[in-house]
Amino acid sequence: MPETFNVLLVEDNEKHQIIIQHELDKVDLDIDCTCLFLKEDFIEHLSSQPVDLIISDFKLPNFSGMEALKMKKELKPEIPFIFISGMMGEDLAVEAMLAGASDYVMKEDMRRLNPAVKRELQHHYKQAQNQKKLAETEEKYKSLVHSLDAIVWEADVDPLRLTFISPKFEPILGFNHVEWNSGNRFWLDKVHPDDYGEVKDFYEKASSAEGDYQHEFRFIRQDGKVVWLMDSVTTLWVQDSLKMRGLIIDTSVQHQREEKLKEALKEKKSLLSEVHHRVKNNLAVISGMMQLQYFSESNPEVQEKLLSSVGRIKTMALIHEILYHSESFGKLDAGSHLRDIVDLSKDHANFESYNISIQSERIYLNINQAVPFFLIVHEVIDNTFQHAVPNSANHTIDIHIKTNKQQVNLQITDSGNQHSVDLPHDFLENDLSESGLGITIIKELTRQLCGNCSYSATQDGTTFSLAFAKEDQQKGSTANSLVL
Repeated sequence: MPETFNVLLVEDNEKHQIIIQHELDKVDLDIDCTCLFLKEDFIEHLSSQPVDLIISDFKLPNFSGMEALKMKKELKPEIPFIFISGMMGEDLAVEAMLAGASDYVMKEDMRRLNPAVKRELQHHYKQAQNQKKLAETEEKYKSLVHSLDAIVWEADVDPLRLTFISPKFEPILGFNHVEWNSGNRFWLDKVHPDDYGEVKDFYEKASSAEGDYQHEFRFIRQDGKVVWLMDSVTTLWVQDSLKMRGLIIDTSVQHQREEKLKEALKEKKSLLSEVHHRVKNNLAVISGMMQLQYFSESNPEVQEKLLSSVGRIKTMALIHEILYHSESFGKLDAGSHLRDIVDLSKDHANFESYNISIQSERIYLNINQAVPFFLIVHEVIDNTFQHAVPNSANHTIDIHIKTNKQQVNLQITDSGNQHSVDLPHDFLENDLSESGLGITIIKELTRQLCGNCSYSATQDGTTFSLAFAKEDQQKGSTANSLVL
Protein backbone atom coordinates (compact mmCIF):
# COMPACT_ATOMS: atom_id res chain seq x y z
CA MET A 1 0.00 0.00 0.00
CA PRO A 2 1.21 3.59 -0.67
CA GLU A 3 2.07 5.85 2.22
CA THR A 4 -0.50 8.46 1.14
CA PHE A 5 -3.62 8.37 -1.04
CA ASN A 6 -4.44 11.52 -3.01
CA VAL A 7 -8.14 12.41 -2.98
CA LEU A 8 -9.55 15.22 -5.10
CA LEU A 9 -12.70 16.76 -3.57
CA VAL A 10 -14.83 18.81 -5.99
CA GLU A 11 -17.13 20.83 -3.72
CA ASP A 12 -18.00 24.54 -3.68
CA ASN A 13 -19.60 24.64 -0.21
CA GLU A 14 -16.93 25.28 2.44
CA LYS A 15 -19.11 23.87 5.21
CA HIS A 16 -19.64 20.68 3.27
CA GLN A 17 -15.89 20.55 2.52
CA ILE A 18 -15.15 20.55 6.25
CA ILE A 19 -17.73 17.84 6.94
CA ILE A 20 -16.44 15.62 4.15
CA GLN A 21 -12.79 16.10 5.18
CA HIS A 22 -13.80 15.23 8.73
CA GLU A 23 -15.28 11.96 7.46
CA LEU A 24 -12.16 11.27 5.43
CA ASP A 25 -10.05 11.65 8.56
CA LYS A 26 -11.95 8.70 10.02
CA VAL A 27 -10.77 6.38 7.23
CA ASP A 28 -7.89 4.24 8.51
CA LEU A 29 -5.74 5.25 5.55
CA ASP A 30 -3.38 8.20 5.15
CA ILE A 31 -5.31 10.56 2.87
CA ASP A 32 -4.15 13.86 1.38
CA CYS A 33 -7.27 15.76 0.26
CA THR A 34 -7.27 18.64 -2.25
CA CYS A 35 -10.44 20.77 -2.55
CA LEU A 36 -11.53 22.76 -5.62
CA PHE A 37 -14.74 23.58 -7.48
CA LEU A 38 -13.85 25.38 -10.71
CA LYS A 39 -13.77 23.51 -14.03
CA GLU A 40 -10.41 24.95 -15.06
CA ASP A 41 -8.82 23.99 -11.75
CA PHE A 42 -10.29 20.50 -12.01
CA ILE A 43 -8.85 19.91 -15.48
CA GLU A 44 -5.44 21.35 -14.56
CA HIS A 45 -5.15 19.32 -11.35
CA LEU A 46 -6.35 16.09 -12.93
CA SER A 47 -3.89 16.53 -15.81
CA SER A 48 -0.83 17.36 -13.73
CA GLN A 49 -1.21 15.85 -10.25
CA PRO A 50 -1.48 12.30 -8.94
CA VAL A 51 -5.07 11.41 -8.06
CA ASP A 52 -6.31 8.14 -6.53
CA LEU A 53 -9.99 9.05 -5.98
CA ILE A 54 -12.41 11.82 -7.00
CA ILE A 55 -15.30 12.82 -4.74
CA SER A 56 -17.60 15.29 -6.47
CA ASP A 57 -20.79 17.14 -5.69
CA PHE A 58 -23.46 16.62 -8.31
CA LYS A 59 -24.18 20.33 -8.74
CA LEU A 60 -21.34 22.86 -9.09
CA PRO A 61 -21.19 26.61 -9.93
CA ASN A 62 -19.73 26.56 -13.46
CA PHE A 63 -20.00 22.88 -14.38
CA SER A 64 -21.82 19.76 -13.23
CA GLY A 65 -20.65 16.58 -11.54
CA MET A 66 -21.64 14.64 -14.68
CA GLU A 67 -19.31 16.87 -16.72
CA ALA A 68 -16.53 16.19 -14.20
CA LEU A 69 -17.19 12.45 -14.58
CA LYS A 70 -17.00 12.75 -18.38
CA MET A 71 -13.73 14.70 -18.24
CA LYS A 72 -12.29 12.14 -15.82
CA LYS A 73 -13.13 9.32 -18.24
CA GLU A 74 -11.33 11.18 -21.02
CA LEU A 75 -8.22 12.12 -19.03
CA LYS A 76 -7.81 9.31 -16.48
CA PRO A 77 -10.48 6.62 -16.90
CA GLU A 78 -8.91 4.33 -14.30
CA ILE A 79 -9.56 6.69 -11.34
CA PRO A 80 -12.66 5.84 -9.21
CA PHE A 81 -15.35 8.52 -8.94
CA ILE A 82 -17.84 8.93 -6.06
CA PHE A 83 -20.79 11.30 -6.23
CA ILE A 84 -21.87 13.02 -3.02
CA SER A 85 -25.07 15.04 -3.13
CA GLY A 86 -28.00 16.21 -1.09
CA MET A 87 -30.44 16.37 -4.00
CA MET A 88 -29.55 13.36 -6.14
CA GLY A 89 -32.59 11.23 -6.76
CA GLU A 90 -32.75 7.57 -7.68
CA ASP A 91 -33.02 8.26 -11.40
CA LEU A 92 -29.94 10.51 -11.38
CA ALA A 93 -28.04 7.97 -9.29
CA VAL A 94 -28.77 5.22 -11.82
CA GLU A 95 -27.78 7.54 -14.66
CA ALA A 96 -24.51 8.38 -12.89
CA MET A 97 -23.66 4.74 -12.25
CA LEU A 98 -24.37 3.89 -15.89
CA ALA A 99 -22.12 6.78 -16.93
CA GLY A 100 -19.21 5.27 -15.01
CA ALA A 101 -19.47 6.46 -11.41
CA SER A 102 -18.12 4.05 -8.82
CA ASP A 103 -20.65 4.92 -6.10
CA TYR A 104 -22.82 7.71 -4.75
CA VAL A 105 -23.40 8.93 -1.18
CA MET A 106 -26.21 11.14 0.04
CA LYS A 107 -25.15 14.03 2.28
CA GLU A 108 -27.89 13.04 4.69
CA ASP A 109 -26.13 9.67 5.21
CA MET A 110 -22.42 10.51 5.48
CA ARG A 111 -21.75 7.27 7.37
CA ARG A 112 -21.56 5.50 3.99
CA LEU A 113 -18.70 7.69 2.83
CA ASN A 114 -16.03 6.09 5.01
CA PRO A 115 -16.45 2.46 3.76
CA ALA A 116 -17.06 3.63 0.18
CA VAL A 117 -13.84 5.66 0.13
CA LYS A 118 -11.79 2.87 1.71
CA ARG A 119 -13.20 0.29 -0.69
CA GLU A 120 -12.56 2.37 -3.81
CA LEU A 121 -9.03 3.38 -2.76
CA GLN A 122 -8.04 -0.21 -2.01
CA HIS A 123 -9.66 -1.43 -5.23
CA HIS A 124 -7.95 1.29 -7.24
CA TYR A 125 -4.57 0.46 -5.67
CA LYS A 126 -5.01 -3.24 -6.40
CA GLN A 127 -5.99 -2.49 -9.99
CA ALA A 128 -3.02 -0.17 -10.37
CA GLN A 129 -0.68 -2.88 -9.10
CA ASN A 130 -2.21 -5.42 -11.46
CA GLN A 131 -1.88 -3.00 -14.36
CA LYS A 132 1.73 -2.38 -13.43
CA LYS A 133 2.49 -6.10 -13.33
CA LEU A 134 0.63 -6.59 -16.60
CA ALA A 135 2.60 -3.77 -18.21
CA GLU A 136 5.86 -5.27 -16.96
CA THR A 137 4.86 -8.70 -18.27
CA GLU A 138 3.86 -7.24 -21.63
CA GLU A 139 7.15 -5.36 -21.81
CA LYS A 140 9.09 -8.55 -21.07
CA TYR A 141 7.05 -10.44 -23.64
CA LYS A 142 7.55 -7.68 -26.19
CA SER A 143 11.28 -7.56 -25.47
CA LEU A 144 11.52 -11.35 -25.74
CA VAL A 145 9.59 -11.47 -29.01
CA HIS A 146 11.68 -8.66 -30.50
CA SER A 147 14.95 -10.24 -29.39
CA LEU A 148 14.14 -13.62 -30.93
CA ASP A 149 15.75 -14.25 -34.29
CA ALA A 150 12.43 -15.71 -35.38
CA ILE A 151 8.94 -14.71 -36.51
CA VAL A 152 6.20 -15.02 -33.89
CA TRP A 153 2.66 -14.98 -35.28
CA GLU A 154 -0.96 -15.57 -34.34
CA ALA A 155 -4.04 -16.04 -36.50
CA ASP A 156 -7.75 -16.66 -36.07
CA VAL A 157 -8.88 -19.84 -37.81
CA ASP A 158 -12.48 -18.99 -38.72
CA PRO A 159 -12.37 -16.74 -40.57
CA LEU A 160 -8.67 -17.06 -41.35
CA ARG A 161 -7.13 -13.77 -40.29
CA LEU A 162 -3.62 -12.84 -39.16
CA THR A 163 -3.94 -11.04 -35.81
CA PHE A 164 -0.27 -10.62 -34.87
CA ILE A 165 3.16 -10.94 -36.41
CA SER A 166 6.46 -9.88 -34.84
CA PRO A 167 8.69 -7.28 -36.56
CA LYS A 168 11.37 -9.87 -37.40
CA PHE A 169 9.45 -10.91 -40.51
CA GLU A 170 10.85 -7.91 -42.37
CA PRO A 171 14.61 -8.61 -41.97
CA ILE A 172 14.07 -12.37 -42.37
CA LEU A 173 11.73 -12.31 -45.38
CA GLY A 174 12.30 -8.82 -46.79
CA PHE A 175 8.64 -7.75 -46.99
CA ASN A 176 7.28 -4.74 -45.12
CA HIS A 177 4.20 -4.69 -42.89
CA VAL A 178 1.91 -3.29 -45.58
CA GLU A 179 2.86 -6.01 -48.07
CA TRP A 180 2.52 -8.75 -45.47
CA ASN A 181 -0.99 -7.64 -44.51
CA SER A 182 -2.20 -7.16 -48.07
CA GLY A 183 -4.12 -10.45 -47.97
CA ASN A 184 -4.26 -13.89 -46.40
CA ARG A 185 -2.79 -15.51 -49.51
CA PHE A 186 0.17 -13.15 -49.76
CA TRP A 187 2.59 -15.37 -47.84
CA LEU A 188 1.25 -18.60 -49.37
CA ASP A 189 1.93 -17.26 -52.86
CA LYS A 190 5.57 -16.73 -51.86
CA VAL A 191 6.09 -20.39 -50.94
CA HIS A 192 8.46 -22.22 -53.29
CA PRO A 193 6.41 -23.90 -56.06
CA ASP A 194 7.88 -27.34 -55.26
CA ASP A 195 6.70 -27.03 -51.63
CA TYR A 196 3.38 -25.29 -52.24
CA GLY A 197 1.18 -28.39 -52.08
CA GLU A 198 2.73 -29.73 -48.87
CA VAL A 199 2.58 -26.31 -47.18
CA LYS A 200 -1.07 -25.81 -48.13
CA ASP A 201 -1.96 -29.25 -46.75
CA PHE A 202 0.07 -28.56 -43.59
CA TYR A 203 -1.78 -25.37 -42.68
CA GLU A 204 -5.15 -26.89 -43.55
CA LYS A 205 -4.37 -29.74 -41.16
CA ALA A 206 -3.04 -27.38 -38.47
CA SER A 207 -6.20 -25.26 -38.65
CA SER A 208 -8.55 -28.23 -38.36
CA ALA A 209 -7.95 -29.33 -34.75
CA GLU A 210 -6.04 -28.59 -31.57
CA GLY A 211 -2.47 -29.88 -31.45
CA ASP A 212 1.17 -29.20 -32.23
CA TYR A 213 2.39 -29.19 -35.81
CA GLN A 214 5.74 -28.60 -37.51
CA HIS A 215 6.82 -28.30 -41.11
CA GLU A 216 9.88 -27.12 -43.02
CA PHE A 217 9.60 -25.51 -46.42
CA ARG A 218 11.24 -23.08 -48.82
CA PHE A 219 10.12 -19.47 -49.13
CA ILE A 220 10.94 -16.86 -51.76
CA ARG A 221 12.11 -13.60 -50.18
CA GLN A 222 11.29 -10.15 -51.50
CA ASP A 223 14.72 -10.04 -53.19
CA GLY A 224 14.09 -13.40 -54.89
CA LYS A 225 16.43 -15.36 -52.64
CA VAL A 226 15.14 -18.77 -51.50
CA VAL A 227 15.32 -19.43 -47.76
CA TRP A 228 14.42 -22.47 -45.68
CA LEU A 229 11.84 -21.88 -42.93
CA MET A 230 10.71 -24.09 -40.05
CA ASP A 231 7.25 -23.27 -38.71
CA SER A 232 6.20 -24.76 -35.37
CA VAL A 233 2.45 -24.26 -34.92
CA THR A 234 0.20 -24.78 -31.92
CA THR A 235 -3.56 -24.75 -32.50
CA LEU A 236 -5.71 -24.13 -29.42
CA TRP A 237 -9.00 -22.76 -28.22
CA VAL A 238 -8.83 -19.30 -26.63
CA GLN A 239 -12.22 -18.73 -25.01
CA ASP A 240 -14.61 -19.53 -27.88
CA SER A 241 -12.15 -18.90 -30.71
CA LEU A 242 -9.81 -21.43 -32.36
CA LYS A 243 -6.41 -19.85 -32.90
CA MET A 244 -3.09 -20.82 -34.45
CA ARG A 245 0.15 -19.59 -32.89
CA GLY A 246 3.43 -20.15 -34.66
CA LEU A 247 7.17 -19.64 -34.44
CA ILE A 248 9.05 -19.43 -37.75
CA ILE A 249 12.84 -19.73 -37.79
CA ASP A 250 15.22 -19.43 -40.71
CA THR A 251 16.99 -22.79 -41.15
CA SER A 252 18.90 -21.84 -44.31
CA VAL A 253 22.28 -21.89 -42.53
CA GLN A 254 21.63 -25.39 -41.20
CA HIS A 255 20.74 -26.59 -44.69
CA GLN A 256 23.91 -25.04 -46.10
CA ARG A 257 25.95 -26.79 -43.43
CA GLU A 258 24.19 -30.08 -44.13
CA GLU A 259 24.96 -29.73 -47.82
CA LYS A 260 28.61 -29.00 -47.06
CA LEU A 261 28.77 -32.00 -44.72
CA LYS A 262 27.18 -34.22 -47.37
CA GLU A 263 29.68 -32.98 -49.96
CA ALA A 264 32.58 -33.49 -47.54
CA LEU A 265 31.30 -36.97 -46.70
CA LYS A 266 31.00 -37.77 -50.39
CA GLU A 267 34.58 -36.64 -50.97
CA LYS A 268 35.83 -38.66 -47.99
CA LYS A 269 34.01 -41.75 -49.22
CA SER A 270 35.55 -41.26 -52.64
CA LEU A 271 39.00 -40.79 -51.09
CA LEU A 272 38.52 -43.83 -48.84
CA SER A 273 37.47 -45.91 -51.82
CA GLU A 274 40.54 -44.79 -53.76
CA VAL A 275 42.85 -45.53 -50.81
CA HIS A 276 41.20 -48.90 -50.28
CA HIS A 277 41.66 -49.96 -53.89
CA ARG A 278 45.26 -48.73 -53.96
CA VAL A 279 46.10 -50.60 -50.73
CA LYS A 280 44.28 -53.69 -51.95
CA ASN A 281 46.09 -53.63 -55.30
CA ASN A 282 49.48 -52.98 -53.72
CA LEU A 283 49.01 -55.80 -51.23
CA ALA A 284 47.96 -58.08 -54.09
CA VAL A 285 51.10 -57.13 -56.02
CA ILE A 286 53.33 -57.80 -52.99
CA SER A 287 51.56 -61.08 -52.32
CA GLY A 288 51.94 -62.12 -55.95
CA MET A 289 55.65 -61.28 -55.95
CA MET A 290 56.19 -63.34 -52.80
CA GLN A 291 54.31 -66.27 -54.29
CA LEU A 292 56.49 -66.09 -57.40
CA GLN A 293 59.52 -66.05 -55.12
CA TYR A 294 58.05 -69.01 -53.23
CA PHE A 295 57.77 -71.11 -56.40
CA SER A 296 61.29 -70.20 -57.50
CA GLU A 297 62.80 -70.96 -54.09
CA SER A 298 64.24 -74.41 -53.39
CA ASN A 299 65.01 -73.93 -49.68
CA PRO A 300 62.02 -75.32 -47.67
CA GLU A 301 62.76 -73.02 -44.73
CA VAL A 302 62.68 -69.94 -46.94
CA GLN A 303 59.55 -71.23 -48.66
CA GLU A 304 57.82 -71.56 -45.28
CA LYS A 305 58.73 -68.00 -44.31
CA LEU A 306 57.54 -66.67 -47.67
CA LEU A 307 54.28 -68.57 -47.35
CA SER A 308 53.74 -67.17 -43.83
CA SER A 309 54.36 -63.65 -45.10
CA VAL A 310 51.85 -64.20 -47.91
CA GLY A 311 49.31 -65.26 -45.28
CA ARG A 312 49.95 -62.12 -43.25
CA ILE A 313 49.53 -59.93 -46.32
CA LYS A 314 46.26 -61.63 -47.22
CA THR A 315 45.08 -61.15 -43.64
CA MET A 316 45.90 -57.43 -43.76
CA ALA A 317 44.07 -57.21 -47.09
CA LEU A 318 41.03 -58.87 -45.52
CA ILE A 319 41.17 -56.47 -42.55
CA HIS A 320 41.25 -53.54 -44.97
CA GLU A 321 38.22 -55.04 -46.71
CA ILE A 322 36.38 -55.34 -43.39
CA LEU A 323 37.24 -51.76 -42.46
CA TYR A 324 36.19 -50.46 -45.86
CA HIS A 325 32.71 -51.98 -45.56
CA SER A 326 32.23 -51.01 -41.91
CA GLU A 327 29.76 -48.24 -41.09
CA SER A 328 31.95 -46.89 -38.28
CA PHE A 329 35.66 -47.14 -37.49
CA GLY A 330 34.84 -46.52 -33.85
CA LYS A 331 32.67 -49.61 -33.45
CA LEU A 332 33.62 -52.83 -35.25
CA ASP A 333 31.90 -56.11 -34.43
CA ALA A 334 34.99 -58.25 -33.81
CA GLY A 335 33.03 -61.41 -33.09
CA SER A 336 31.12 -61.45 -36.38
CA HIS A 337 34.30 -61.02 -38.49
CA LEU A 338 36.38 -63.57 -36.59
CA ARG A 339 35.18 -66.45 -38.79
CA ASP A 340 36.44 -64.60 -41.90
CA ILE A 341 39.95 -64.31 -40.42
CA VAL A 342 40.01 -67.95 -39.30
CA ASP A 343 38.73 -69.27 -42.64
CA LEU A 344 41.38 -67.26 -44.50
CA SER A 345 44.13 -68.72 -42.30
CA LYS A 346 42.72 -72.21 -42.74
CA ASP A 347 42.49 -71.93 -46.54
CA HIS A 348 45.97 -70.46 -46.72
CA ALA A 349 47.48 -73.35 -44.72
CA ASN A 350 45.44 -75.93 -46.64
CA PHE A 351 44.36 -77.78 -43.50
CA GLU A 352 40.84 -78.83 -44.42
CA SER A 353 40.84 -81.60 -41.78
CA TYR A 354 40.82 -79.10 -38.91
CA ASN A 355 37.54 -78.58 -37.09
CA ILE A 356 37.41 -74.97 -35.88
CA SER A 357 34.78 -73.96 -33.34
CA ILE A 358 34.12 -70.29 -32.48
CA GLN A 359 32.15 -69.20 -29.44
CA SER A 360 32.03 -65.43 -29.19
CA GLU A 361 29.99 -62.80 -27.45
CA ARG A 362 29.07 -59.71 -29.45
CA ILE A 363 32.13 -57.55 -28.85
CA TYR A 364 32.63 -54.13 -30.39
CA LEU A 365 36.15 -52.75 -30.72
CA ASN A 366 37.42 -49.51 -32.15
CA ILE A 367 39.70 -49.68 -35.17
CA ASN A 368 42.89 -49.27 -33.10
CA GLN A 369 42.09 -52.44 -31.18
CA ALA A 370 40.28 -54.45 -33.84
CA VAL A 371 43.24 -54.46 -36.26
CA PRO A 372 45.90 -55.86 -33.86
CA PHE A 373 43.28 -58.23 -32.42
CA PHE A 374 42.57 -59.77 -35.85
CA LEU A 375 46.29 -59.99 -36.66
CA ILE A 376 46.98 -61.79 -33.37
CA VAL A 377 44.25 -64.34 -34.14
CA HIS A 378 45.78 -64.97 -37.56
CA GLU A 379 49.29 -65.42 -36.13
CA VAL A 380 48.10 -67.86 -33.46
CA ILE A 381 46.06 -69.91 -35.96
CA ASP A 382 48.95 -69.87 -38.43
CA ASN A 383 51.35 -70.93 -35.67
CA THR A 384 49.03 -73.83 -34.83
CA PHE A 385 48.98 -75.00 -38.43
CA GLN A 386 52.77 -74.79 -38.66
CA HIS A 387 53.10 -77.25 -35.76
CA ALA A 388 50.24 -79.48 -36.83
CA VAL A 389 50.57 -83.09 -37.90
CA PRO A 390 49.56 -83.29 -41.56
CA ASN A 391 46.37 -85.24 -42.40
CA SER A 392 45.55 -85.70 -38.72
CA ALA A 393 41.84 -86.33 -38.22
CA ASN A 394 41.54 -85.36 -34.56
CA HIS A 395 42.64 -81.74 -34.72
CA THR A 396 40.14 -79.31 -33.21
CA ILE A 397 40.66 -75.62 -32.55
CA ASP A 398 38.29 -74.00 -30.05
CA ILE A 399 38.12 -70.21 -30.01
CA HIS A 400 36.38 -68.50 -27.08
CA ILE A 401 35.86 -64.76 -26.71
CA LYS A 402 34.10 -63.19 -23.76
CA THR A 403 34.11 -59.95 -21.82
CA ASN A 404 34.30 -59.23 -18.13
CA LYS A 405 33.16 -55.64 -17.69
CA GLN A 406 35.64 -53.74 -19.92
CA GLN A 407 38.15 -56.60 -20.32
CA VAL A 408 38.25 -58.78 -23.41
CA ASN A 409 39.43 -62.38 -22.97
CA LEU A 410 40.47 -64.54 -25.92
CA GLN A 411 41.38 -68.23 -25.70
CA ILE A 412 42.47 -70.37 -28.65
CA THR A 413 42.88 -74.05 -27.79
CA ASP A 414 44.37 -76.69 -30.11
CA SER A 415 43.19 -79.99 -28.65
CA GLY A 416 45.11 -82.31 -30.94
CA ASN A 417 48.51 -80.78 -31.62
CA GLN A 418 51.17 -82.93 -29.96
CA HIS A 419 53.99 -80.75 -31.30
CA SER A 420 52.76 -77.66 -29.48
CA VAL A 421 54.33 -78.84 -26.25
CA ASP A 422 57.69 -77.79 -27.67
CA LEU A 423 56.69 -74.09 -27.49
CA PRO A 424 58.35 -72.18 -24.64
CA HIS A 425 56.06 -71.54 -21.65
CA ASP A 426 57.88 -68.33 -20.78
CA PHE A 427 58.17 -67.01 -24.31
CA LEU A 428 56.95 -63.57 -23.23
CA GLU A 429 59.96 -63.16 -20.97
CA ASN A 430 62.42 -64.18 -23.71
CA ASP A 431 64.33 -61.58 -25.66
CA LEU A 432 62.49 -60.78 -28.90
CA SER A 433 65.51 -61.75 -30.94
CA GLU A 434 65.32 -65.28 -29.53
CA SER A 435 61.77 -65.87 -30.80
CA GLY A 436 60.45 -66.52 -34.27
CA LEU A 437 58.83 -63.81 -36.36
CA GLY A 438 55.30 -65.01 -35.53
CA ILE A 439 55.92 -64.87 -31.78
CA THR A 440 57.58 -61.45 -32.16
CA ILE A 441 54.55 -60.14 -34.05
CA ILE A 442 52.18 -61.48 -31.37
CA LYS A 443 54.22 -59.81 -28.63
CA GLU A 444 54.31 -56.46 -30.44
CA LEU A 445 50.58 -56.51 -31.20
CA THR A 446 49.81 -57.43 -27.58
CA ARG A 447 51.91 -54.48 -26.46
CA GLN A 448 49.88 -52.21 -28.73
CA LEU A 449 46.73 -53.48 -27.03
CA CYS A 450 48.30 -52.84 -23.59
CA GLY A 451 47.38 -56.44 -22.81
CA ASN A 452 48.86 -59.73 -21.68
CA CYS A 453 49.20 -63.00 -23.53
CA SER A 454 50.54 -66.45 -22.76
CA TYR A 455 50.81 -70.04 -24.02
CA SER A 456 50.05 -73.02 -21.82
CA ALA A 457 51.08 -76.38 -23.28
CA THR A 458 50.16 -79.93 -22.14
CA GLN A 459 50.35 -83.40 -23.65
CA ASP A 460 46.81 -82.84 -24.97
CA GLY A 461 47.50 -79.62 -26.79
CA THR A 462 48.11 -75.90 -26.42
CA THR A 463 46.04 -72.92 -25.25
CA PHE A 464 46.80 -69.35 -26.18
CA SER A 465 45.31 -66.66 -23.90
CA LEU A 466 45.00 -62.94 -24.52
CA ALA A 467 43.49 -60.31 -22.22
CA PHE A 468 43.22 -56.56 -22.75
CA ALA A 469 41.04 -53.65 -21.66
CA LYS A 470 38.51 -52.48 -24.21
CA GLU A 471 38.69 -48.81 -25.19
CA ASP A 472 35.48 -47.10 -26.27
CA GLN A 473 37.19 -44.17 -27.96
CA GLN A 474 39.54 -44.36 -30.93
CA LYS A 475 43.01 -43.00 -30.19
CA GLY A 476 45.98 -42.36 -32.43
CA SER A 477 46.64 -44.19 -35.65
CA THR A 478 46.40 -47.79 -36.83
CA ALA A 479 49.59 -47.53 -38.86
CA ASN A 480 51.66 -49.50 -36.35
CA SER A 481 49.14 -52.34 -36.47
CA LEU A 482 49.29 -52.71 -40.23
CA VAL A 483 52.98 -52.11 -40.77
CA LEU A 484 55.16 -54.14 -38.38
